[in-house]
Amino acid sequence: MLACTDPLTRNNEQVRTRPPEILKWVRPDADIIEVLTSEPTECLSNSVQGEQSQNIILGRAAFRSPYLLGGQAARQGLSCNACHTNGRRNEHFYIEGLSNNPGTADVTNFHFSAVLGDEKFNPKSIPSLVKSAKPKTAETKLAQEKFILRLVEKEFEGAAPSQIVKDALINYVRSLGGKTCLQTQFVGKDVLDFRIKIISQELTALHTLSPEDTQTVGFLRLAIRAELGRLYHRFPVSENVNAKLVQLSGMLKPKFSVDSGVINAEWREIRTQMVKEYDRSLFSKSFATKWYKN
Repeated sequence: MLACTDPLTRNNEQVRTRPPEILKWVRPDADIIEVLTSEPTECLSNSVQGEQSQNIILGRAAFRSPYLLGGQAARQGLSCNACHTNGRRNEHFYIEGLSNNPGTADVTNFHFSAVLGDEKFNPKSIPSLVKSAKPKTAETKLAQEKFILRLVEKEFEGAAPSQIVKDALINYVRSLGGKTCLQTQFVGKDVLDFRIKIISQELTALHTLSPEDTQTVGFLRLAIRAELGRLYHRFPVSENVNAKLVQLSGMLKPKFSVDSGVINAEWREIRTQMVKEYDRSLFSKSFATKWYKN
C-alpha cells in the first residue's frame, strides 16, 4: 500500500494556507465559488437505496480514495471521484497538459502511467458512470471488471486492490443509476451533509470489519483520513473543527487501536460543530465569496 504523508499531520500553518484539493482540477478561470459549493448528487439504483450495505460503502470509499490509484495520482490526491464526481461527469475537471477543455482528460499520458503513455495529446470527454450501460451478461460483467482494473493498474499504475476492495468497487460502480434520482445537484449545506454522511457510514463499516482483515481495515482507515483531510481545508478559520479533525485522523492511523466508542463520540462532536460552523466554511457561498475576494 502506498505510504503518503498525511496532510493533517503537517505543520498546521502550512496546511491552513492550502486551498481545497478540488481546486487542483479546475482551470484558472473557473468559477471557484460554484466548484466549491455545488456538486452532482450520487445516484444509486433501487436495489441499494435506503440503508447502505457495507459492500457499497467500502466501494464508494475506494472510488473516492487516492490510495486506490497509487503512483503520481495518489501523490496529487487524485481519485476516481475527481473525474467522476459522485459517479457523474465532473464538468469542471481540468489539468493543464492533460485536458483541452473542462470535463476532459488524457489518461494515456506519461504523467500518470509509464505503461500506457503514448506521447500523444488525446484528451477525451469524461463519461458519466450513472448514464453508462450496465452489464447484464457474465461476459459483459467480466469485461467491465477487467476494464476497471486496467484503469487502476495500468492507466494509473496502482497496486492491485484486495479481492474484497475490488469486488466492493465494482459493485459500487454497477449500482450507480440515474432513473431514481429526482435531485441532480447538491448545493451549499447539502454538500457538507453528504460528506458527513459518507464518513459516518465509513466509520460504521470500519467497526464491523474483522480486525484480522488488516488489509481492508488499513485501506478503509486511509480512505476515511483522506475524507477528513478534505473537510479540514473547507474550514479555514475554524480552529476547533480543525483541531478535532486532526485528532480523529490521528486515531485512525494504522498503528493505533482506538475503541470504536471513542472514535464515534469524537466524530459526533465534530459533525455537530461543522454544522454550526457551516456559515464560516467553504461550503457556504457567501463565506467562500468573501474568502476568495480577500
